[in-house]
Amino acid sequence: MKIVPAPKMKFLGFTLGVNRNGAYPYPVRQAKDRVKQALKQLTKRNRGTLVKAILTKIWLKLRGWLQYYGIGSMKEFVRQLDAWLRSRIRNFIWKQ
Repeated sequence: MKIVPAPKMKFLGFTLGVNRNGAYPYPVRQAKDRVKQALKQLTKRNRGTLVKAILTKIWLKLRGWLQYYGIGSMKEFVRQLDAWLRSRIRNFIWKQ
């Protein structure tokens, strides 16, 4: 057992942040890295699959991830992930 301050504690993929309105949960860095790595694997340019199949897999992955971590505060991360993912998909389509 370990005693740590609440903002440094990780529990079920979340940690707590504190602002003037109180405490709020947000996903830990490792969870963000894992989803980005999974999306990177799905959008590799050398995959010989249809774009529609890739988009379906991406949609399923993001839907599940956002349903679990959606209660967290991560507006900026989702915005950056969206821009990065759109670029990856564009490159995938151009390569086809």
